[in-house]
Amino acid sequence: MKNLNLKSFLPGLVMLIAITGAFAFQKSDEKPSVVAETGWVDHPAPCTQPVECENQGGPICTVMLNNTEYDVKGKFNPSDITCERVLTRSLN
Repeated sequence: MKNLNLKSFLPGLVMLIAITGAFAFQKSDEKPSVVAETGWVDHPAPCTQPVECENQGGPICTVMLNNTEYDVKGKFNPSDITCERVLTRSLN
């Protein structure tokens, strides 16, 4: 049997590692799923009207009720009585 020479296999090994690395670190085209978060409107009483907001870093989440626009606020803890956390809508 002939001795295998490392110099003859080295270019192929380097190419195999490069191709594997290119596919292993490729970015995914999937968008992250948006999970709606329940916010609350302080009208007519504090934190009584539930509204869903995406909370993805866009403009402040608002809702129209009786031709008046209200900001939607979230709770820091589900047991909180007041709603002071700012929620946002997605940019899309």
